[in-house]
Amino acid sequence: MKNILPNLSLRNLLLIVISLSMIIIISSLSYFIYSNMSAEIIDQEEEKLNGIAKTIDTKLNDLLEEGEIAVKLIAKNTAVQSAFADRDREMLRNMLLNSYQDISQEMAQFQFHLPDSTSFLRLHNPDKYGDDLSSFRFTVNQANQEQKMISGIEEGRGGYGLRVVSPVEYQGRHLGTVEFGSSLGEGFLGEIEENFNGDYYLYSLADDQSVAWDANSTNWIASTTDSDPYQIESELISKLQEGNTIIESRGDSNLLLMPFEDYKGEVSGYFKAVYDRSQIVNNLNSLLRNVIIFSVIGIIISLIITFLVARKIFNPLKKFEGMFASLALGNLNVSYPIKTVNCSEIMDCEEESCPDFERDEVTCWFDVGSYAPEFGEEVHCPKIKTGEYKDCTECKVYKEVNKNEIEKLGAWFNKFSDVLRNLVKDIIEMSDSLAASSQELTATGEELSASAEEIGNSMQTVASGSEEQSAQVEETSATITDLRNQITSINDHSDEMYNRAENVMENIESGNKTLSNTEDIISKVKTNTKATAAAINSLGESSKEIGEIVDLINNISDQTNLLALNAAIEAARAGEAGRGFSVVAEEIRELSEQSSKATEDIAKLIRSIQNDVEKAVSNMDENESAVLESVEAIDKTSSSFTDITSQAGGLENLIKNIRSEVDKMSQNSQNVKKAVDEISEVSEMAAANAEEVAASSEEQAASTQTVVNASEELVDMVERLNKITSQFNL
Repeated sequence: MKNILPNLSLRNLLLIVISLSMIIIISSLSYFIYSNMSAEIIDQEEEKLNGIAKTIDTKLNDLLEEGEIAVKLIAKNTAVQSAFADRDREMLRNMLLNSYQDISQEMAQFQFHLPDSTSFLRLHNPDKYGDDLSSFRFTVNQANQEQKMISGIEEGRGGYGLRVVSPVEYQGRHLGTVEFGSSLGEGFLGEIEENFNGDYYLYSLADDQSVAWDANSTNWIASTTDSDPYQIESELISKLQEGNTIIESRGDSNLLLMPFEDYKGEVSGYFKAVYDRSQIVNNLNSLLRNVIIFSVIGIIISLIITFLVARKIFNPLKKFEGMFASLALGNLNVSYPIKTVNCSEIMDCEEESCPDFERDEVTCWFDVGSYAPEFGEEVHCPKIKTGEYKDCTECKVYKEVNKNEIEKLGAWFNKFSDVLRNLVKDIIEMSDSLAASSQELTATGEELSASAEEIGNSMQTVASGSEEQSAQVEETSATITDLRNQITSINDHSDEMYNRAENVMENIESGNKTLSNTEDIISKVKTNTKATAAAINSLGESSKEIGEIVDLINNISDQTNLLALNAAIEAARAGEAGRGFSVVAEEIRELSEQSSKATEDIAKLIRSIQNDVEKAVSNMDENESAVLESVEAIDKTSSSFTDITSQAGGLENLIKNIRSEVDKMSQNSQNVKKAVDEISEVSEMAAANAEEVAASSEEQAASTQTVVNASEELVDMVERLNKITSQFNL
């Protein structure tokens, strides 16, 4: 992975990262939605089963309350008390049998017991009486002993039953007990089945199997079906014995295990209810299938949107890549196509003094707007001058052209290209001017060198003539004196020429330094260009993050629609009990909050891009300063070479003076020939002085040659500068 990622383009890397993020986000949301809805359905199932459990418990309590009311009425009836006190079984039978037969289906048992728990009268079986019940009818024993009403579930010969046993008194004497009882078996389970469709079972948890009924090893007492395929593990039996109601799902069925307590408050058995949940399982499977389908569709749509957004972002950046490549290759005519506008028409501007007045294809915010001072221009826009607009970013012209970050970047690129093109034009013009000046300086130096050589040759000739005419020195003393003065003048002029030649060298050195400064300034312009490119790259990175957030907002919107659909399905399925709708509504609210956060993130990214633009503006300001410094350096160079020209002119005048003096010396030398023998000694001195003048002339010639060499080097530098600027296509 480490070797693959560096080789990926930013476009492909962005697509991979966003795609993987969307797959993870959508998959997570889908799982979250499915889990929540599944949990909601299961909660509703459990709530329904708990409601059934409460209904069963309520029905048991209702039956006991009805029995208590009936037993109290019987126990308090004075006629019943009198007959029971007289142990008149026949009278009791005649008094109560018909009434009991009317309620015999609800009350399976109605009987009287003596104080020793012996059966006195069974209205449900009148012919059977006198048997001892004390060995297994503990409710009867307790009611006789404590002489208070005892009610609850109790085991009997016929299985579990609901028992209500009340003591009967007459004239302060305890007569025995009266009992109402109903069967807790298939009849009771059948009544529950009528209200709640399912299979119902009744099991005993008693350890003692000595009670006289046909029980088997499974403790299965009664049921509404012939078989029970659902075995209960020992762990669940232990929980039931602790009094816990258990709800468990097994495949397509739900199991409700509800323990019940006997009249002593001890858990003695449990109800088992089995309900078909195949429809719910099918609904969950359908929900899972729909979530997967919508997730896949959402991922595909997200990938398509991501690809389109990435292409919209990176295609302009690809165009910028080509334009920067053209700039690097020297083509300064490249520009980004932005919308052309006429700001005068759009703003109804009548500022005729404005340079952009009635012009098409203008970028007025750079030329005459709030950015103009940064490029050395004057603000002409009335909206800015009056303070109506703080800057041009508030203007509709600016907004119409710079509709997005790419368009803003394009406008700044065009301005950068214009500034760079003007800068190179100025450098080329200054280079041409400098080349012409250096050529003139070279020509002047060559002329000075030739003149110095001629002076040297002339001085050598004078020295030779002086030696030959040494005999005539005395006859031409006045002439020699004049010649000496002239030679002294020549020496003075030579010294001045030498000094001026030194000034020429100093000026040339100053020109070299100025050109060096020019090169440094141009290098600074390049550095600022790189900084501008870095700021542009930063803008590109910010644009990528905006794409990610836009994708996030789109995806959240998709999920909001999906949640709304699921909420509608849930509400329709649940009917009046559509409690799942509230959960889905909560999910929609959370997704809306995420959309709000994504919008805030977009605002932050826009501010980051504006900061990058400010960086680019700062860099362009530095470029402007560098250009100004370059202009000043070239001006200094021009001034230096103007001085050189002036000095060269002075040298030319001196040479003319020397030549004039030499002419005079030549005229006088003819007179010297007549008296050469007489002035030999003086002539020798004159010859020596002439040789010194010749040597000085040679030194002058050497200095002038140095000036010529420096001028030639300056010409070479100008040629190299021209070669560099020729690489740019203006």
